[in-house]
Amino acid sequence: MSTLDPRLGDGTAQAHPPAYERVVHPIEQESFRRLRARLDTSHFPPLTRAVVERVIHSAADLDYATDLVTDEAALVPAHAALHAGAPVVVDVEMVAAGITRRDTVCRLKEARSGPGLTRSAHAVRLAYEQVGPGALWVIGCAPTALEELLTLDARPALVIGLPVGFVGATESKAALRESGLPAVSNISEKGGSAVAAAALNALLYHPPGPQPRGPGTHRTTRTPAPPPYEGDPVSTTAPALLVAGHGTRDDAGAEAFRSFVEELGRRHPELTVAGGFIELSPPPLGEAVTGLVEQGVRRFAAVPLMLVSAGHAKGDIPAALAREKERHPGISYTYGRPLGPHPALLSVLERRVDEVRGDWAREEVTVLLVGRGSTDPDANAEVHKAARLFWEGRGYAGVETAFVSLAAPDVPSGLDRCVRLGAGKVVVLPYFLFTGILPERVRQQAAGWAQAHPEAEVRCAEVIGPEEELLDLVMERYREALKGDLRMNCDSCVYRVALPGFEDKVGMPQQPHFHPDDDGHHHHHGAGHHHGHAHAH
Repeated sequence: MSTLDPRLGDGTAQAHPPAYERVVHPIEQESFRRLRARLDTSHFPPLTRAVVERVIHSAADLDYATDLVTDEAALVPAHAALHAGAPVVVDVEMVAAGITRRDTVCRLKEARSGPGLTRSAHAVRLAYEQVGPGALWVIGCAPTALEELLTLDARPALVIGLPVGFVGATESKAALRESGLPAVSNISEKGGSAVAAAALNALLYHPPGPQPRGPGTHRTTRTPAPPPYEGDPVSTTAPALLVAGHGTRDDAGAEAFRSFVEELGRRHPELTVAGGFIELSPPPLGEAVTGLVEQGVRRFAAVPLMLVSAGHAKGDIPAALAREKERHPGISYTYGRPLGPHPALLSVLERRVDEVRGDWAREEVTVLLVGRGSTDPDANAEVHKAARLFWEGRGYAGVETAFVSLAAPDVPSGLDRCVRLGAGKVVVLPYFLFTGILPERVRQQAAGWAQAHPEAEVRCAEVIGPEEELLDLVMERYREALKGDLRMNCDSCVYRVALPGFEDKVGMPQQPHFHPDDDGHHHHHGAGHHHGHAHAH
């Protein structure tokens, strides 16, 4: 087992002493000892481990172990460039003050704001004019500084992009990751001068390897480096993806969900992906969370695999996640929004209609879009919105709406309405993701009605299914959740607004839905364990 080298303070035992002596205070040594007692960082490669540990140490925030995003293959040449004398540019003096044993460039005092240009952005321009390509840039305060840097041909040795804030921070860091530049960033709004300086210090304190001989300028070229780390290119772990399903008594429908989750995992090997159900089908959502925790996951984004924002998405899932956070201290999560009538899913629905209309001309087809149905009027309204969007621009004779349970009109009544409006050819379109008892009930009811009404022709389409568009949309909701971009609808939520007939639901406590397979812990269905209305607005 390695011992803390008092000259380094990063917990790494060294066979060769560094070129300088760094005396570390006993308090710092004890801090790193406690950090490692609470968090296993041994699986990280050397430079990534140094950055992760020092950032966590600077903020006393263990969540950075999964929030940070970096690449050992980028850190190796950046580390070599730093120790060979490459310039270090910072966005604010606070970052400069935190960087030890290295002069830095900060042009904020000379910078001026102007139309469409912040002071921080102007400071980046001035610094780039001074240092040119090949520098290490440390952004710990202003998102606009990072945004400006990405517009320049800076060819940096490394960008430590850790601005903090609710406006622009996550977006600028996401743009940095998408740029392909060598970088250290994080996913959440967190960051700041202290953690940005800590990331740079981690590379400074880590001893350099053999340096190349001969003259060279490090303002214009990168220093040759040792062979890059050959492991996973994403060295810190992205938050896991937890897919939350409704559940069904239909074995084929439950298996379709589980296969869908497995396919997500295959397509995104960089992520840990899990899935669980609120009711009826195994595995329960709580078991899925426990599985993630057992794999070492501390942070995840939960995406409800549901088309509308009904009671499960608004209450059951958030309450279940809150319960799991109590069961597993130290985890954190963000919660995404349901899928909704996304244009990609509307395109799949259009294909489903085309598959069954055959020789029927599109303009003579009336579509009956059949949703699950809910006691939540907002959820039922979302089905009507999907129907209207599906009608617009597609040339159908009309698109009407019905529900298979809990809400009117039912399928026979919906077909009656289509005929009264003059429809002779109707395609019944189940608004469901996967097969199950309710989609089968839609088909049975449509077939029964058609047999009793020979004057109308009725054909029934298939459910959406595990299409490419659905796989991509779940990942889109995952990324939204990580950015905090949820856009949930509050204006017609029965838990917040007193809608006629639903006044008693305002402020109603939300509880996890009981799942018969979730038998490893306490159940509180119907008594105690209340959580406030928790869907993420």
